[in-house]
Amino acid sequence: MNKCRSKKLMWKLNKSIAKDLLPTQPVDFPIEPWWGVCLVNFTLEEFKKLSEEETATIDKICKEEANSYILFDMKIIDDLYKRGLVYFDVPVYTDDRFKGI
Repeated sequence: MNKCRSKKLMWKLNKSIAKDLLPTQPVDFPIEPWWGVCLVNFTLEEFKKLSEEETATIDKICKEEANSYILFDMKIIDDLYKRGLVYFDVPVYTDDRFKGI
């Protein structure tokens, strides 16, 4: 078996394991105000279902260079997150340190 085929097969196995371990629905957790808000690629059908406020928020996400959670209407962002249309970017820098909970 060649190396490329072996890696591809291993990815399929690992992908199925990861998929089994990941939640099927977005999980509720506390969102820090400094986390970034990012868009996922969504379909035209999903876009058509957005309210005017959600569309305005998505436009703002696209236009802003700084997309901190605190800059948006948190209820709208939370609703978009629960529908899988946004995700959060948590910046981590080399000098950051993590402390156990």
